[in-house]
Amino acid sequence: KAKHLLQVKPQLSVTHTVFVVDNSVSMLEHDINLHRDRQTAAYSMTALEFVAEQLFNGTANNKDLVSLVEFSETPRTIFAREPVSWVLYNRMLSRRDSQSYQTRQQAKLMEYLTCDSNYLPALEAAEARLRDGYHQDCALSLFFLSDGAPSDARQLGITPAAVLRRMCNKVADLSTKFGEILNVKM
Repeated sequence: KAKHLLQVKPQLSVTHTVFVVDNSVSMLEHDINLHRDRQTAAYSMTALEFVAEQLFNGTANNKDLVSLVEFSETPRTIFAREPVSWVLYNRMLSRRDSQSYQTRQQAKLMEYLTCDSNYLPALEAAEARLRDGYHQDCALSLFFLSDGAPSDARQLGITPAAVLRRMCNKVADLSTKFGEILNVKM
């Protein structure tokens, strides 16, 4: 009910956080204690430290919204403007467990064919999510979670330095558009 109400009356939202999570093969590396791989760690910690902690402390409620974008070669919105609740907590954990062991192992075998992490399209998708229901009284946050370097240079046929400049320009553009209400963490 809360999600529907906030779709109809977006001005009721207090915060909107967009998580952009790398879904490339490099995130399947097992090098974080107590987690199957880097992606599992990202979703587990997001669910526990962002969602559950705020719910237990009473610092967030269903007027606080979260969107999730996953990316590798191209970005994909998994969900948009989901209220902070135990439903969101479970949705985050379900992303952690979305691939079977066999699927992950097959992905590792194909690593050299599918290892792209294109940051620029992911930043574009994040901006689209930030614009959803945007209003001046809603604090915005962007969390960009990745383990490596962008692959955009290979995709676009430009130098890595040129990609870095484009990324910096994109973040600066976001900062100009949203001003002080936007907080960016990478």
